[in-house]
Amino acid sequence: MMDEKNFKKFINQELDLIHDKSFFDGIWILDLLEQKVIHISNEFWSLLGFEPDQIDLDAIISKNLIRQLNPFDLVETAVKSGKTVFRSNKIFTHINGHEKLLMIKGLLTPKSNGVNKKAILFFGDFTNFELDKKLKIRSNHFDQIIEGTDLCTWEWNIPSKEVLTNNNWAGLVGYPMEDLKNIDINFWLNLIHPADKDITLNKLFDHIRNKTKSYEAEVRLKHKDGHWVWTLTKGKVITRKKNGKAILMIGYHQDISETKKIGNTLNRTNELFEDTMDVAQIGSWEVDLMAQKLSWSKVTKQIFEVESDYLPTYDKGLNFFQKGIEQEKISNTIKNTVETGEKFDIELKFNTAKDNSKWIRIIGQAEMEAKEITSLKGIVQDISSNRKEIEELQKNYRQIKLFIEQAPSAIAMFDKNLNYITASEQWYIDYGIEGREIIGKSHFDIFPHIDKSWSEIYKSCLDGANLKSDEEEFTRLDGKKQWLKWEIKPWKNTNNEIEGLIMYSSDITSLKSSRTETESLMQQLLDQNDRLMNFSHIVSHNLRSHTVNLNSLLKMMKGEFSEVNNSPYFQMFEKACNNISDTISHLREVASMNSNTDEGMMALDLNEYIEKSITAVKAKSIEVEGEIINDIKAKVQINAIPAYLDSIILNLLTNSIKYRQLEQRVVINIGLETTDEYTILSIKDNGLGIDLEKYGSKLFGMYKVFHHHKDSRGIGLFITKSQIEAMKGLITVESTPLQGSTFKVHFRN
Repeated sequence: MMDEKNFKKFINQELDLIHDKSFFDGIWILDLLEQKVIHISNEFWSLLGFEPDQIDLDAIISKNLIRQLNPFDLVETAVKSGKTVFRSNKIFTHINGHEKLLMIKGLLTPKSNGVNKKAILFFGDFTNFELDKKLKIRSNHFDQIIEGTDLCTWEWNIPSKEVLTNNNWAGLVGYPMEDLKNIDINFWLNLIHPADKDITLNKLFDHIRNKTKSYEAEVRLKHKDGHWVWTLTKGKVITRKKNGKAILMIGYHQDISETKKIGNTLNRTNELFEDTMDVAQIGSWEVDLMAQKLSWSKVTKQIFEVESDYLPTYDKGLNFFQKGIEQEKISNTIKNTVETGEKFDIELKFNTAKDNSKWIRIIGQAEMEAKEITSLKGIVQDISSNRKEIEELQKNYRQIKLFIEQAPSAIAMFDKNLNYITASEQWYIDYGIEGREIIGKSHFDIFPHIDKSWSEIYKSCLDGANLKSDEEEFTRLDGKKQWLKWEIKPWKNTNNEIEGLIMYSSDITSLKSSRTETESLMQQLLDQNDRLMNFSHIVSHNLRSHTVNLNSLLKMMKGEFSEVNNSPYFQMFEKACNNISDTISHLREVASMNSNTDEGMMALDLNEYIEKSITAVKAKSIEVEGEIINDIKAKVQINAIPAYLDSIILNLLTNSIKYRQLEQRVVINIGLETTDEYTILSIKDNGLGIDLEKYGSKLFGMYKVFHHHKDSRGIGLFITKSQIEAMKGLITVESTPLQGSTFKVHFRN
C-alpha cells in the first residue's frame, strides 16, 4: 500500500538519482571547483540521437548543437538565491536537425567545508508539450463546453507537478480562481480527507504505473470554509514517454455530496431496519405468487425453530399450524388478500419444529405490478410472552382486586377518572360509607364536599408522582372529624402507562390522641428531670458543706487532742469522712455530664492538649523512670469540650503510670488514626494489662477496680467513658495481661 508520504516520494523521485535512473532522460554531473562537466550519461546522448561511440563533447559544443546552455550559470544563480534544487528549460538540437525542448532540474550536493563541490543536472524531454500551444484555441473552445456541463476539470503535469483547474473545480472547493493559478499536486493532496487518502493514492499510483486503464475514486475534499465535499473523480494519463513514464494526466471531479447523503441515509435506514428487526425479534416473510416460492428471514426461522438452511414451502408452512380452526384461519386470510389486496393482521397458535407451542402475530400485504398482485410480504412476531403476560396480568388483576377487598386496611383502587374499581371493607368503615354502592362511581360524587386541595393531589399522582402524608384532618360524610395517614400511587398497565390510582389510608385519630398525651407526659418528665437536677445540685452542695465542716473539725481534734490519732475508731471515722467527700465529688461530676454538651463543644488542637497533659504527669513519669512518646507531630483539630479533653487524656496517662509493671520501665506511645467518621486518639502502654474476657463487661463500671493500688477508686474510667459519650464519641480498649493496654478514644468528626 502506498501512503501520501511514499506517493510524494514517487513524484519527487526525479530528484533522487539513486532511486530510479530510468525515470529521467539524461544526467549531467558538474565539478563546481574545476568548472567542468565530468559526466554526461549515455541516455542523454541517445535523447539527441548520438550513439555512445560517436560522442565527442568538444566537437558537439563547437558545432553549436547546444544553444544558450551554460550549466555553471544555472548553478551560480541557484547558489545566490540560496536554493539547492533549481530548474530551467533549454532547447537542444537533435543529430537529425530538429529541436528538442528539455526540462532541466538541478541538485546541489551537500556542502563540504561550506562549499558545494558538485551539482547534478537531470534532463527530461518536454518536446511534445509544445503541441499544447497549437491546441490552445481548440482547448479554450473545449473549456467553454466543459464549463457549461458543470464538470470540475483538472490537468496535471506530472514531472513539474503543476496542476491546472477550471472555474468549476475552483468553485467545488470554495477558492477563487486567482488562488489556484500556481498550485501543484500537493495542494490537491492536502485537500483529501485522511480516511480517503490511502485508497485514493493507491488507485492513482496504479494508473500512473500503467497498471489500470484509467483512474477512478470517490474522495472527500476539504472546502475552504472547512466542510467536506464528496466527489467522484476520474482521470487518465494522456501522454507517456516510450518507456511508459507518465507525463500528462487529465480528469475531472464531480460533486456527489447529495447522492452520498441520500445513499448514506438509505443505508442507515436499511441497517437500522435490519437491526431493529433483529433486536425486536421480528421476522419477515414473502410469498412469490408467480414462482410459487416462500421465503423466510433469519428471525422467522428462529421463531419456527428450524435450521438456518431450512427451505420453507407454502404447504410445509401451513403444517406448522393446528389442523382445523388455525389452518383454516391462515388459509382463508391469505386467499382473501390475494383476491382483494386487503392487508391482514392476525394472531395464531402453532407448534414449532421442536414441538413447542407458541403464539405468533402475522401481518401481511399484497405487492402489485401492472395492477396485478404478484406477491405477499409481511412480518411475523413471537407473541407467546405477550399472551402469557396478558393471562398473568388478568390473573394478577383478579388477585389484587381480591387482596384489596379483603385487606384489613383502608385501600381503594381508582381509574384515571377517579371512578372506584374496588375498595376494601375497611375503606367503607373508615370513611363511614358502609352499605353504599361505590364501584364504578366517581370519588367526588361519593365525597362531594371534599377539599379542593385533594384535586391537585390526585392530578399530581396521575402525572406520575407518589404522594403521602403522615397526618391529615378529614371530614367524613357524617360530619365526624378524623385524622388520616395516607399514601397515593399511580398504577400502570403492561405498557408502563398510568391507568389510575391506588390509595391507602389509616385512621390515626386514636394514635393522634395518644401522641398528644405522650407529648404531655414527656414535658412532665422533662420538668421532673429539671427538678431532680436542681435537687442533686442542692443536695451535693449542702452535703459538701457539711463534709467540709466535718473535715475541719477532725483537723482541729487532731491538733488539740493528739492522743486521738492512735485511736482506731478515730482513724476509721476520718477515713469515712474522706470517702464521703470523694463520693460527693464524683456525684457532682457525673450529674454535670450530658448537660448542655453541645454548647460546650468547640474546635480544639488535640496535640496542644496532649502536650499539656504530658507536662502535668512529667514529674511522676521521671520519678518512675518512664517515657512518654507522642507520635502526633502535626496540628490535629477535633471537636470537644476543653475540660473533658483535659480530663480524658490526663486520666489515661496517669492510669498507664499507676498500673505499670514494677520490674520494667514504663513506655507510653501516643498515636492517631483517622476514618471518615472519627479522629481516633490511641494511648498504648506496656503495663499490667487487663483480662478482658474476665473483666471486659465491667471495665468502665463505677467503682470497679481490677488491680490493687493504694490510689485505686474505680471512678476514673467511668468518668472518662461518660465524658467521651457526652461528646457523641466512644472508647475502645485492647489489652493482654502483663503485656499492656491500648485505649482508643474516637472523637466524632
